[in-house]
Amino acid sequence: MTEFMTIDEIVNAARNDASRQVGRGTMKAESEQCTDNDENIYTIVSLYSQWAEDEIEAENAIWTMFKEEFSNFLK
Repeated sequence: MTEFMTIDEIVNAARNDASRQVGRGTMKAESEQCTDNDENIYTIVSLYSQWAEDEIEAENAIWTMFKEEFSNFLK
């Protein structure tokens, strides 16, 4: 049986990861290409949304969190 995370848990995990990446200087803007050591909205969405029962809902929630808290990386 697969155990899913709640949307709140997924958003919190994505937020923590994004904050960690920002602190390390490895968070890239949406339009920038990532290397093996970088992250951007797409890599974070794909990593965390897979843990939700409804992946689309999780993706939308992460995008909303980015718009509210990390909008400078959405360019």
